[in-house]
Amino acid sequence: MLKIEGIVLNSIAAACMAMLPAKAAAQSANDPISTVSEDDFLNAMSLIQPAVNVERANGGFTFALPNGIEAEARLQNCDDRQTLSNCRTVSIIVNLLTPQGKSREELLTMVNDLNKQDIHGRSFLNDRNQIITRWTFFATGNENSRGFVVKLINWDEFVRSATLSLYGDADG
Repeated sequence: MLKIEGIVLNSIAAACMAMLPAKAAAQSANDPISTVSEDDFLNAMSLIQPAVNVERANGGFTFALPNGIEAEARLQNCDDRQTLSNCRTVSIIVNLLTPQGKSREELLTMVNDLNKQDIHGRSFLNDRNQIITRWTFFATGNENSRGFVVKLINWDEFVRSATLSLYGDADG
């Protein structure tokens, strides 16, 4: 059973702006980032409300969103895969499962609708008719730490609203 938890983006964004400058003495939250570290990722994840418990697993991270949906995150294109330092890509994959009683054609229409809403990632239908959403952040030096966190918070809200649109109500 899925449960949708609402969040208020304005208050989270405000918390994000207030907390980030203290995050790292070496880098201002306004400085462009060209890499993302494990600490950067975990600090950003700590700002999602309600809070999520992030655990290390299989060379990346796993966590469950407050509505019960499982997600897997990976830092990629890293100079050092063991310490996850100087990574240039963050990728998060979420399995939104399969809404009951839907044909493959109906599911494809749902996926297309999700892709119209999400500008930071893509959704697709796998061969088991499960809807998968992938969000990717590229640290190119054109974004700052605050922008990274805001995009992550927006992605979290997208996944929650996608679940609501797929399952129709808060009870799934």
